[in-house]
Amino acid sequence: MQAASVGTATAAYLPSVTASWQGVRDDQVTDVSGHPALSSANRSTIQTGTVSLNWVLFDFGGRKAALRNAQQLLEAARANQDATLQDTFSRVAADYYAAQAAAGKLAAAEETEQTAHDSFVAASARVRHGVAAITDQLQAQTSYAQATYNRAKAEGELQTALGTLASDMNLNPARAIVVPSVDEGVTPDSEFKESVAELIDEAERSHPSVLTARAQLASPCRQTPRISRTQPRCFRSLVNHSAPRGIGITQVSATFSNC
Repeated sequence: MQAASVGTATAAYLPSVTASWQGVRDDQVTDVSGHPALSSANRSTIQTGTVSLNWVLFDFGGRKAALRNAQQLLEAARANQDATLQDTFSRVAADYYAAQAAAGKLAAAEETEQTAHDSFVAASARVRHGVAAITDQLQAQTSYAQATYNRAKAEGELQTALGTLASDMNLNPARAIVVPSVDEGVTPDSEFKESVAELIDEAERSHPSVLTARAQLASPCRQTPRISRTQPRCFRSLVNHSAPRGIGITQVSATFSNC
């Protein structure tokens, strides 16, 4: 829509042409019975064509301000689109790492559950052989049940994270998604070593939200000369050409009037 506004503002620099044509045919027949000399037949055709050319030659910067205003709004719309894309990418990346962390948490819970199971089996064997009290077995059984619960909870959190990630990528939430292990490819690159000041300067130069704010700020400034004049003046060049009954009449005039 903002691109169309720029096209509309650019079209104000072009002349406008208006053309019209009218044709009238008149047939009159008079028939007097018995007196052919008094009978008559009149046929006439009238054609009229008009072409008007209207061109604004000078308007004291009104069209230029409108064009600059439309261009700034277009830049703001483009920056806003980039910001939306970056927000989407950021949300997908955050949900991806959340799913990866949930997968790591599930792996740790499964390992803890296996360790608790082995401890429970060993405690049960010691109780059967009379070398340990029953309380050791009950304590190991409680730890194993808690580890099983934590493992089931981690599985649910992983499925929720994978469903959120699939929804962000416009996929079916029921679709199986496999994320790599947490300990694979986690070495920091050079971007993590940049200073905070350099990151702030980069954001001020190229972040879409900053560009959007600057474009929106510049748009009212460009529009101020137009608003300051309640009745702007401009020079118009008007050329008319009319041709009734084949006779051409051309009129050229320059006027100073309200635009």
